[in-house]
Amino acid sequence: MNRSPSGPSQRTTPRRISSSNVLHGSHVVIHEYFAPPETALYLGDRLHVVDNGDPDWLHGFKQN
Repeated sequence: MNRSPSGPSQRTTPRRISSSNVLHGSHVVIHEYFAPPETALYLGDRLHVVDNGDPDWLHGFKQN
């Protein structure tokens, strides 16, 4: 097995955003998400965020 002379590479942990840093309320989609028609998100869609307790996902509903 070959090892790097500088040792193993360091992994960085993604920075988590606390739920207090993301505002609840109305947001506008700027990246499209293609899925079944009832869950697809298109540029300009308005969303109302009701929960952001998960650092990877915002939970809400379409306002359109």
